[in-house]
Formats: sequence, C-alpha cells, structure tokens
Amino acid sequence: MPAWKAQMERGPLSDERLRVLAREIRAGRMSIEEDWLEWKRELDLNDQRARFRLSKHILGMANRPPEVAQRNCEGYGYIFIGVEKGSFPGAPQFDPAQLHDWINPYIGATGPAWRPRDLRDGNVVGLVVEVDPPRSGDRIHTLRRGFDNIHRGMIFVRKNGKTHPAEPDDIEILEQRARGTRLDIRFLLVGADRISWFDRVALEDAVAGISDHERSSQLARARNYDRQPSAFDLYGLAAAQFVGRERRSLDTFESQVDRWCAEWKECAPQHWFQKYAEAGHGVYVLELTNLTDENFSSVQVRLQARDIQIVDHVPSTPVRLPEKPTPFGRDFGLSDFLGNDWDPLLFREYHHSDYPATIRVTHGNGNAELVWEVGHLRPEETIASEQICILVDIPKPSKKVRLLWTATSTSVNGVTRGVYEITLSDDPVSFDDIEHDLGN
Repeated sequence: MPAWKAQMERGPLSDERLRVLAREIRAGRMSIEEDWLEWKRELDLNDQRARFRLSKHILGMANRPPEVAQRNCEGYGYIFIGVEKGSFPGAPQFDPAQLHDWINPYIGATGPAWRPRDLRDGNVVGLVVEVDPPRSGDRIHTLRRGFDNIHRGMIFVRKNGKTHPAEPDDIEILEQRARGTRLDIRFLLVGADRISWFDRVALEDAVAGISDHERSSQLARARNYDRQPSAFDLYGLAAAQFVGRERRSLDTFESQVDRWCAEWKECAPQHWFQKYAEAGHGVYVLELTNLTDENFSSVQVRLQARDIQIVDHVPSTPVRLPEKPTPFGRDFGLSDFLGNDWDPLLFREYHHSDYPATIRVTHGNGNAELVWEVGHLRPEETIASEQICILVDIPKPSKKVRLLWTATSTSVNGVTRGVYEITLSDDPVSFDDIEHDLGN
C-alpha cells in the first residue's frame, strides 16, 4: 500500500500527506493518474491556455458521481502542479485571490468549490489545487467561457484518470445526480488493490496430468501383481473362507480406476479453488455507507459483470477428494467376503449449505449477477457483507474487471448506480503457487 494511503485512506489530505503523495508521484509509485488525482510538471498560470487547462480539470473533478468520488479522500480531488515522475521542480507561487480571478471566469463564481494549497517539501514549493467532493443534488458544472474551439457550456468529466468532454451516458448520470436522489451512498469493494486471476486451461492440464499419472501407476502395479499362492496361503487355505484373496479381474479394477479418475478430475478443481480462496486470492467484502442523515429501509445492491464467476462465500467446509480404489491384490476383510456393498468411490458431496442468506449469485451467458440484501441502513452507518470470491480465468485485454452496480431502497424513489473497476494482477496464479495436496 502506498505510504500516503497507509496513513489515511479517506478524508481531505493534510499538508504532510500531500508531501508524502508528492514523493510517491516523483518516485513513480503512483504510476497512473486517477479520477481524483492529476499532476503536471509545469503549468504556467500566467498563460491563458494553462488557466483553461486547470479550469477544465476542476470541472471534471466536480462532475464526478458522488459514489465514485467517495472511494478516495472522502470525495476530494487533487491537482498537483510542479511534480511528476522523477522530478519535483516546484511551481511559481501566486496570490490565492489572483488565482480565483483567473479561474472563476471559466468555472463561474458560483461554480465548484476549490482552493489552492502550497506544497512545501524542503526548499521546493509546489502548488496543489483541492476540489471539494461532489454531492447528491449538485447541478451540472459547465464551462462558462470558451477557449479556442472549446465552446462555452461544454461539460467535462473525469474517466480513467483523464478529463474528457461528457458523453450522453455521462450526462444522464449527472442529471440523476442533479435530481438529488436521496439514496446517497458510498459503495466499496474492500480487498486487494489488484485482483488475482488464473489460467483455466493450465489448471485443467495440471489436473489431467496428475490424474493420468495416478491412473497409470495404479494399473501398472495391478498388472505386475503375482496371483500365484504363497506358502502362507497354501498353509492356511482354511483361513481363505474368512479373509478372501483378490477376486476382481484386471478389467474390473481398471473400470474402478477409470471411475475414480473421472470423479477426481471433477472434484480436484473445487479443492484447488478452495485453497485459492483460503490464500486470499480474489476475496473481497462489499461495503456500503449511508452518506446522509436519513434512514434507508430495505436497501438492495445488485452487481453485474461479464466473463467472471462470483462465489458468494469463502467455503469453510473442506472439499473431500474421492478415495482411490483398494489396490489390486490387497486382501479383503470378512465384511467384503460376505458381500457388503463396498464402493471405493464413495465420498461426501460438497454442499453450499452455509451460504449467507443476504447474498445470492446467478450465472448465465458468461455473466454473473450478485444480489446483496443489505437491509436497513442508518444515518452515516457502514455495513459490510460476508466475504465473496471473484474468479477470473482469462487475462482481460483491458486488465480490469468492470462491475456495474445499482442500489435501491423501499424508502427512497429512484435508483443509484455506478461502475466499479478493479485492476487485474500482472501475472496469473499458477497451479503450484497454491499449497494443495492433489499430488505431483
């Protein structure tokens, strides 16, 4: 976790946290700009073009959906001037009143609230512009003065760490914000910063390789078994009435081994996935916070995603693997001789009986949908779900998992919606990265 974030994950940043964050940017540990964070090595605000660029970023941060903005620093946005990867040259200092005189013509005197803050680190002084959090009921902030071919009235938004002109979907979200839906909440996915993934083909190949090896070993031992009676057997033939010798044919034993292989191949991935989740891969908790002083009744959250699977809890009951058939040639006991119905493939099926009642997941056509029955949400209350496990079995071209979420309440009209993105890890979790007892 970055040093600045370890100190405080939410809330407006103090001067010290701004310094730590600037050092993270300079050191390259903040590799990409975020919806709440922008940095510029140089931005000469004596120049009108630079004033327009800064105004555009302020408008973009002010036009974020509240639920998106609330993921970091309680919704505050930050624009650093005079710092970049590998460099911290600082920036010229201006009187705050002068800065407002330069910026307000573009964003409006009654536009989004912002303030300049000095960034001092040793002998270097930079500039940070802090933008207030967007709130439910905020109007859409537009450009009040045109520049070059950018006309007055243009709407800017922040997406993927950049400021862009708004598209129709963005405007619809801003219109919903302006209507002031009272279901003002913050939705978070709490867990690792990057989500693990695995290669399903490699997993299936590893399972098949172990199964084929075990099958060959069992059959090879059976074919080398000597059926000739030993001296002990000749001496104690009477005992054979009670402890019988091997009565299966090789074909029967091979059929039992094949049945075991088929069951084992089906069960082994479940066993591996349980160990995968126990190691914390893909394990997250849903978190919902009421940002208002109102009570919300019967809150429900829905998540939808493509090309992933969601397990609606992390299993605690071990997944039992099927037992191998009794090795060929091993003597049977009395109960076997008397003909009890003995099934070497009998194993307890893995049931999902302990699923939390508040979460249910369905899959279809490559899509996953999760429904979380949150229940009542008191003013400023935060509720967390049971753990879930997100399974991603292919490297997505975007390197991100995109979750579409909606929230509703029986005490509030309308739907609150948003998009949650989480980055995938660079490399997959391999079969032997997980401690398992599936064999060689």
